[in-house]
Amino acid sequence: MAIEAIDHLYIESRSFKDAVAFWESLGFKLVEEWGDDGHQAGRLEAGSAFIVLVESDTPTVDIHFRINEADALSESLTRDDRAAVLLPLEPTHWGTRWMRVQDPDGRDFVLEEVSR
Repeated sequence: MAIEAIDHLYIESRSFKDAVAFWESLGFKLVEEWGDDGHQAGRLEAGSAFIVLVESDTPTVDIHFRINEADALSESLTRDDRAAVLLPLEPTHWGTRWMRVQDPDGRDFVLEEVSR
């Protein structure tokens, strides 16, 4: 099977500070932070749930599925007319590889090969 788990939620929020406070009220803990004023980001954890939170003018949420066998999955999805591949498999600047797909209802999902 290519999908192993939901790796994390990627959440863009207008206010990093306010969003961190909200997620901490739900039991998450900010465990890593980077960026500067106007583009703060961080990683929150609660048990086995992970959120990557980024300050942005355009709030959005992406679900990142952790995958294995990324090359085989990418090739299969590219040939499958039931799958809309919006972004083909490519390396990221943070050391993973990902692709973006869209379901029949127009929702986007990220499939990400993560080395752990």
